[in-house]
Amino acid sequence: LPPCAICHAKVAIYRCPRCHICTCSLTCSRAHKENSKTNGGVVCNGKRDRTQFCSVKGFTDSQLASDYHFLEDVLKVSDSSKRLYEGLVTGNSSSTSSGVS
Repeated sequence: LPPCAICHAKVAIYRCPRCHICTCSLTCSRAHKENSKTNGGVVCNGKRDRTQFCSVKGFTDSQLASDYHFLEDVLKVSDSSKRLYEGLVTGNSSSTSSGVS
């Protein structure tokens, strides 16, 4: 196993889902996220990029489930935006009205 990319003292047992940096502990993982914010480079928030290309070879059941949930989230946001837009255009905002006339 490779050494920790942050402290270089221990064996890395964790990998960042976003940038694949190997770390040995939660402390080093947090330090990695903080360092990426202050260096002005690519900001690493530790979350996998859900829109990143995945080859057929790397496509697993968990990738399929993740893609399915991503598409559900997109549909939910799209429907919510459509309802908000229609409410603004027609003047009937169901999310802001209390139902009392």
